[in-house]
Amino acid sequence: GTTTEGNDDADDLTIATSGRTGITIRSSTSEYGNIFFSDGTSGADEYRGSIQYYHSNNSLILKSNAVDALTINSSQNATFAGDIYAGNLASDRGAVINVESSTYDGISIVRNSNDASTSLFTLGKSRGTSAGSNTVVQSGDLIGRIRFRGADGDELADAAYIDCKIDSTPGNNDMPGRLIFYTSADGSSSPASRLEINKDGYVYVKTGDLDVETGTVSDSKGNLRSIPKNTQSGAYVAVA
Repeated sequence: GTTTEGNDDADDLTIATSGRTGITIRSSTSEYGNIFFSDGTSGADEYRGSIQYYHSNNSLILKSNAVDALTINSSQNATFAGDIYAGNLASDRGAVINVESSTYDGISIVRNSNDASTSLFTLGKSRGTSAGSNTVVQSGDLIGRIRFRGADGDELADAAYIDCKIDSTPGNNDMPGRLIFYTSADGSSSPASRLEINKDGYVYVKTGDLDVETGTVSDSKGNLRSIPKNTQSGAYVAVA
């Protein structure tokens, strides 16, 4: 439809019409339609990159370096073989999903519904070794961490953590939890445990004092309490 070539990097075949233009690849209902990118005449060099549509299960597959990199299934769910990155990365990011730029960045989860329900952010862990597994976790397992880091001129250094650990033996519909708050001291980038809330709702100040600027700290009877941690002497909450 034309004698004018396209872009210099793709000028070997140009198709032009005055309206919508395209190429159709038609294969059987149980086979693949393929576009392959090759840099050799044997082995994996014949298909280093590819775009494939598998009609048998209606999935779209993209290969890189001769490996399935992205699969989009018939329900439009995407499965990536590697990590997902956006923006420029440094080796200290340690992220599976990384969003990075020079402007304010964040993750926003918003629910729009005429009811009392809210949005949800979930961190979870299974002792299984495959996606979708539900092998039970064990007492002491770390099942989620929120990590706060700042650039120290050389790398991103740890300032604080909030951890959730299993606080006793779990079971079906039984998942006792403990929240632990860590902060780094001046001159350090290794957060230490400072405050814990255990499965029974007890709060333990691990280091330093608990300062109450307004109000009081009391039990259900209105009394100020000093409670040994796990019934052991020497560890307590002090209010001055």
